Amino acid sequence: MNNSILKSSILSPLRLKFEGDGFLSGLHSAKPDGLDVSIRGTKRWYLNDRLHRSDGPAVEKLDGSKSWWRAGRLHREDGPAVENSDGSTEWWLNGTKVTWRDVWENFESAYSPDP
Repeated sequence: MNNSILKSSILSPLRLKFEGDGFLSGLHSAKPDGLDVSIRGTKRWYLNDRLHRSDGPAVEKLDGSKSWWRAGRLHREDGPAVENSDGSTEWWLNGTKVTWRDVWENFESAYSPDP
């Protein structure tokens, strides 16, 4: 039997699809809570089927890239929500892209003493 025929007959019922970072999709309709590791080593933390982690980045890639997520939205108050492997960063609050100045103003207003 031809190996390619054997492989396709085994894998076709599963309808596997490789995404850009090697994640297998199509096997499950929902991700389990907690850590999920792709075949290429990307680590993702989920809570209630959404990317979420309160004690660190919810996505960590082998190239060193990291992103912080809360309830399925990019979010980080104490630094950039996205740290790319090339050193570039992105600042996000509740799924909205902002500047670091916006984050600082949000921090100041939240922690300034009442008059």
